[in-house]
Amino acid sequence: MTEANQPQDDSIIVVDLRQLFWALLKGSWLIIIFAAIGTVFGIRHLHNHVLQYEARMVVAPTSEPTGGSKDVGKLGLLAGIAGNIGGAARVTLFDRLQQIFRSHEFAKNMDARHQLIDILYGTAWDKEKRAWKEPTGLRHEWREKYNKFLKQPVWQPPSIESLSKYLAGTINFKGVKDTPFFEVTVSNRDPKFALWLLQSSYEEAELILREQDRAQVGLRQEYLETKIAKVRLHDLHAMFLEMLRQEVRKAMLLDSDLPYSARVIEAAHVSSQPTAPDLNFEIGWRLMLGAILGIFVVLVHYFMRRS
Repeated sequence: MTEANQPQDDSIIVVDLRQLFWALLKGSWLIIIFAAIGTVFGIRHLHNHVLQYEARMVVAPTSEPTGGSKDVGKLGLLAGIAGNIGGAARVTLFDRLQQIFRSHEFAKNMDARHQLIDILYGTAWDKEKRAWKEPTGLRHEWREKYNKFLKQPVWQPPSIESLSKYLAGTINFKGVKDTPFFEVTVSNRDPKFALWLLQSSYEEAELILREQDRAQVGLRQEYLETKIAKVRLHDLHAMFLEMLRQEVRKAMLLDSDLPYSARVIEAAHVSSQPTAPDLNFEIGWRLMLGAILGIFVVLVHYFMRRS
């Protein structure tokens, strides 16, 4: 009985698909209207959108200095095994460089050296009251009420913390496909500021990294010099002496002008044309969304008439 009814079921499906096609065809005017509305919203958004320019540089992580001594190599291997047992992955100089851009110390140094909070938020400073002005307007009021209701952070005066979040979201790293290189980018409405921020931030992050390692190398040198003065066994004395030589080499590299965490492959430059917003994306996805909404309305009307 099922096989006998099968041709009839297939014919019903074909008829339904044809009816569905004709319903969409008849309602195409509605689909076009919704698509046109989506396009208008896209054009309006583009008109109100602030143009963004991208500053870009390409860097290659440097190889960290390693010891050539047999004993030092054994110690490095043991340290690596211990790290793997503890579940911690090996952290490179370049990993640390990327993390510095997100650190509180980096934001604090950038503000101390360049008064970056004043540059970014200076228009919100009330000189007479000597205080930061909270934004006004209906949109801000509703956003504050919404955040309070959901127990989310509300507006706070600019601080090192807010500057740190801004820098972490503005300075981006992206691997260059099929290469060991990385792109470092900064986007801003002012192309000159984007370029300045990229160059200044990279220099400051490298400086912080060098200072951190210079302090660590100094501590290790003091420790090894103490050990060398106390140890009596020849093999241990030779091992500690070789380790001290490695630390001296690292100190020399830190004091030189050679690239430390990464080599600049392509110097920082800024785009001559705005990189955002994207015309095709901003209008295209709204047009598509409008068309899909129009199709949905036509289908709802079609199935409501059939029921």
